[in-house]
Amino acid sequence: MKQQFDPKNEGLMVLPEITIKGMATLNNQLFKVIGRMDMVVIKPDGEVHIIDYKCSPKEYRNYNEAKKLTFNYQLAVYRRILQQLGINKDQIHLWVVPI
Repeated sequence: MKQQFDPKNEGLMVLPEITIKGMATLNNQLFKVIGRMDMVVIKPDGEVHIIDYKCSPKEYRNYNEAKKLTFNYQLAVYRRILQQLGINKDQIHLWVVPI
């Protein structure tokens, strides 16, 4: 089933430009990580939608694989930090939105 985001849903909490801090591991070393999410939308049922805007005329599907991997890594770091803050990974949804 395809995820659907309904911006008309009542009771949404919309948080623009949220800075989050957490820890990440790279090559068995622990690092402090700071990220700035363009927008976070929290639904009444606890689902969290991270929206990352990309300034480009291209649609996401037209990016090369290396660029998509970069976007996915960035969003995965956001997801991991939110998990460290106690949010269930199954309730975190990631969106790349070209503008």
